[in-house]
Amino acid sequence: MKLQRRQILELLSGSLLGGLFGLTIDPAAAEPGYSVDKRLAPMRWDEVAGLLIRHGGGPGYATLTTEAMQVHPTRDSMDYAVALADYGQPEARHRIARIIERMAQLQDVDQASPTYGTWPWFAEEPLSAMRPPDLNWANFIGARYCEMLWNHSDLLDAEATERARSALNHACGCIMRRNVGLDATNVVSMAIRVTAMSGRLLGRPDLSAYGANLLDRFYRYTRDQGGFVEYNSPTYTLTALSEFESSIHYLGDQAPFQSLRSLWRSAWEVVAFHFHPATGQWAGPHSRYYADLLTPLLWSQVAVRLGREVVDRNLPLQPPSWNMLPCPEDLQVYFTDRNPLPRNVRERVRSFPESGEELWSTTWLEQDVCLGSASIGNCWVQARPLIGYWKALPKPAVFRARVMKDGYDFASFGIRAQQKERSVLIACYPVINSGDRHVSADRSRSGYPGKSLVFRVSVEGAGAHAEQLDAGVFVLACQNWKAVVRGGPCMFDGVDMSGRWTVRTEAGLAAAELAISLNGHISPERLGSTLLTASVTLGPVDENIAVADIEAAQASERDLVSTGMGASVKTLRWGDLRLSTPAGPAWR
Repeated sequence: MKLQRRQILELLSGSLLGGLFGLTIDPAAAEPGYSVDKRLAPMRWDEVAGLLIRHGGGPGYATLTTEAMQVHPTRDSMDYAVALADYGQPEARHRIARIIERMAQLQDVDQASPTYGTWPWFAEEPLSAMRPPDLNWANFIGARYCEMLWNHSDLLDAEATERARSALNHACGCIMRRNVGLDATNVVSMAIRVTAMSGRLLGRPDLSAYGANLLDRFYRYTRDQGGFVEYNSPTYTLTALSEFESSIHYLGDQAPFQSLRSLWRSAWEVVAFHFHPATGQWAGPHSRYYADLLTPLLWSQVAVRLGREVVDRNLPLQPPSWNMLPCPEDLQVYFTDRNPLPRNVRERVRSFPESGEELWSTTWLEQDVCLGSASIGNCWVQARPLIGYWKALPKPAVFRARVMKDGYDFASFGIRAQQKERSVLIACYPVINSGDRHVSADRSRSGYPGKSLVFRVSVEGAGAHAEQLDAGVFVLACQNWKAVVRGGPCMFDGVDMSGRWTVRTEAGLAAAELAISLNGHISPERLGSTLLTASVTLGPVDENIAVADIEAAQASERDLVSTGMGASVKTLRWGDLRLSTPAGPAWR
């Protein structure tokens, strides 16, 4: 079913201002004067460097560059090379050759090196200066080389061809030696395609066999876990979806790649079952995402495959759609006003055999509001283990719970939740062997600097405001909906913090939060009894919502056995919700 532009705009009710439309560009049909360079702004081509140039900065780990610096990005430059080839732009041959030449200089080709086969993020910051280097770049950039060699070898002279083949060979060496765990959904899906395509491109049967074997292992692992371990991730579900359909396009989906169709279908089910029409959002929880609200660019990738009309030519460059597959017909209803609501989506997405624990994703969707939570999650910046949305103007309101250290999401705190429709019980606690801003990249056994730790429950949106109703009870309202928060028992390193909740209202933010002074340092693994709890119910602003107290008790022997956790465990009860949680440092 193909909706008309007017119907789709009515469906979105202005929430994304048309952001659901994709950029479907056929190179042969691109408008006169179409320019790849114009789509790259604010990046631009640097002829001297032979790469793109832009401002630096990063997510708080890996790179030490700042936004004040001008840097030359490697992955973006390879994207540019492929785009020049895809769209047949003037200067394509020259610039592609320059990029391939520079990329050859930046790749680590020393087989004795721990970073063999990969590239730095930026030309100005060598692998030895990164904290830590990103081995995933071998996958990401290797995929671009595959596209170039498979589709555009006619644009490469003999020297550029040899450099590209050599770079791809080294990248596959990194991928195979690293042999990343099957829980890294996006990296594994990319490794399957890169190694299998490279086997054919480079005449290496061992790479083809590795890709086929990895696909078989990944398919069985995902099936046994219950879903993608990088569950419901807007960024990486779409990455995996793209990789599966590209593998089908380039490699076929017959033996030994017949399971690709099943994985592709599973990725589409994740997207469809979590789409919330009234807000235009991807309902949570999100194992990994980089923002609270979805970008038009992200949803354009979905829209291309739904056959939607293009209405926004200002989106950044998108790849041509020749290797894309349309959304399965039976799932297309989820992207219309006939989306079956209300509904609950509850899925087991991971099991931990060593402890017997299971990670469950729960999502509740009604007409104007949705709420999602993970039974076991982490508070790092890429995770959204507890997030909700409701219809508001000019953008949807966002509800979140998080633990932050000095204003940044703290990766060494975990979060557990038990949810029933629009109500959720929350527990946060320190995590062993995690990092500061990243779950693994910046771990330190000696702890981390810090002035304050904040457990925050918040609502963001136009006109959001906070109010304290009673001791430990708060209302966070935004337009027609509200979150009623009950602060529960809270301990930090053996000290009772339960009565220290405060509320605040800022421009577009309403928050209930509990702040703890750290006196300059925190060692999560060495903390004594530490557990921060709260409960939340969403409802219309005019609804009278009764709020029960949260009760905490020492976990029973039965709970200890069923959860696989150690002895420092509490059982929380709030109404008819019950949650067993660590009450001190735990492994997850």
